[in-house]
Amino acid sequence: QRFRSIYDEREVQKLSNENFRLKLNRIFLDVNTSIIDFMKLTEEERKFDFREQVKNGKYSDGIEESIDIFSIGHYKTSIFVIGRTLEDVVTDVLILAMKKGKVSKKKISSLDYEGKIGLRKGKNVIDDKLFHDLSSIRIDRNKSGHPVKRVFKKGDSKLTISKGIVAIIELDKKIEYLNKP
Repeated sequence: QRFRSIYDEREVQKLSNENFRLKLNRIFLDVNTSIIDFMKLTEEERKFDFREQVKNGKYSDGIEESIDIFSIGHYKTSIFVIGRTLEDVVTDVLILAMKKGKVSKKKISSLDYEGKIGLRKGKNVIDDKLFHDLSSIRIDRNKSGHPVKRVFKKGDSKLTISKGIVAIIELDKKIEYLNKP
């Protein structure tokens, strides 16, 4: 009967409305789940409030952007954003370290992110743990910024973002230290 009903205009409209309603319900369910995830994440982030620990608004904005993107389920993009923010912080610390004579002057634009991290590690501007975390996030960021078959799962993305926030806080403290006369 359902097959024959496609020729009846009322039935076609009814089926179309039913299909639309199901699609709309699925969209609302995704949004609802996303909002619940965001609320859980922000509750957890309040326990570790980075806003008071990160002095630079540009870095705080990058962290918040990454959290917002994560909350709507775009885990791959959230890793890319936290990695990009972290690279900005690494570059700023490197520039400041060069100005203070802690690192020899080089053309920063000629260094890629890996080179910047390696230079800072070689000059003992960062310790082994921070070097490992920065390298790990750099690799994840590169994978998230290019078309790869790797699926970024929620838990892994959350861990990467958390490590990124901790690294940004630590590097922001180094900036504060290097800015002292």
